[in-house]
Amino acid sequence: MIIDIKRITIGLQLRKLLFIVLLGIAIVLFYYMDIFRDGLFGITGSTWTIVMVGLYVVYYVWGIIRNYNYFFYNDMGGKLVFRYYSLAPLSKRLHTVEIPKDRFYKFEIVKKLFGMQIYVILYQKTPQGIAKYPPVSISLMKNRQRNDLQASLLMFQKTK
Repeated sequence: MIIDIKRITIGLQLRKLLFIVLLGIAIVLFYYMDIFRDGLFGITGSTWTIVMVGLYVVYYVWGIIRNYNYFFYNDMGGKLVFRYYSLAPLSKRLHTVEIPKDRFYKFEIVKKLFGMQIYVILYQKTPQGIAKYPPVSISLMKNRQRNDLQASLLMFQKTK
C-alpha cells in the first residue's frame, strides 16, 4: 500500500500562494481606488487592509499550529518506508525512515492540542531494545488515509 498526500500538500501551498496574491491585489485596490478611499460599507481602505492581513495571519498561524507535514508511506518491499517533511516555513528537510518489516515493533497514533495535531509514533526492535522514533505529524491526512495507514501498520505490528 502506498499513501502519498502530495496532492493535498500542493493544494495547501497553492491556497497560501493564492491568498497572498489576492491580499496584495486587495491592498493595491484599497489604496488606489477612490471607492475604498472614502469607505466601502462605512469601512475605510486602511481598515479593510488590516482585516485582510489579519485573516491571512490567522490562516498562516493555523497551519503552524496544526503542524502540517507532507507524508509518504510505502509497505510494498521488504521495508516500511516513511518520508515526510514539515510545511512550516524554513524547515523543508526531507526525513526518511525505513524499517525492515521483521523489525517493526508497534506504532501509536496520538492526538494533541484538542485533536488538532495528530501524530504517528513508530517503534522498531533493535539488538539494544525497542527504539522509538520521533512523532510524525499526520494532521494533513484525510481520515480515510489515516485509517488505511493504521490498518497497514496493524498488519506488521508485533504487539497487539
